[in-house]
Amino acid sequence: MTFRLALKTGPAAEPITTAEAKKQLNVTTTDDDSYIDSLVVAARQYTEQVTRRALITQTWNLYLDEFVSPVLLPRPPLSSVSSIKYIDTDGVEQTTVTGVYTVDTDAEPGHVFTAYNQAWPTARQVEKAIDIEYVAGYGDAAAVPQGLKHAMLLLIAHWYEHRETVNDFQVYDVPMGYAALVWPYRVMSF
Repeated sequence: MTFRLALKTGPAAEPITTAEAKKQLNVTTTDDDSYIDSLVVAARQYTEQVTRRALITQTWNLYLDEFVSPVLLPRPPLSSVSSIKYIDTDGVEQTTVTGVYTVDTDAEPGHVFTAYNQAWPTARQVEKAIDIEYVAGYGDAAAVPQGLKHAMLLLIAHWYEHRETVNDFQVYDVPMGYAALVWPYRVMSF
């Protein structure tokens, strides 16, 4: 199955505030605030890539060439499915009626599948014929697991202190404790 994933709406906030990052860094001035904020964003993006998760609520589009069941939705945790659109055999975009499918937000990763005694509609056989729009993420910063937040703080502190790759006879791009903190949250199915 070929799929493409596109971020439609990014997170409205970050899991770590500037104040939390500055406390970790023991920084009391405002001179580096914009740089620290950029490190917070980079740490979230890096952590989302490593874990294959969405930390703060964000909207994604998953494009498929054909309907399959079940459809695993990348970047858990899944909050909701907004719509499932498809190109019909006449080349017209249609929206799938919600009664045709069931959404499982409890599974990791979340997924959609055809409801009992239902079938997916017939879609035109073209690339990106199906567009599943969904919302993923833990919610707000307070809902993000502490292990992931602490891993981000380690990464932010490391990047702040070492603005280049650290070479001490061995190269450390990220602090060693980071991997131990994010490992339990890694999604292995994608």
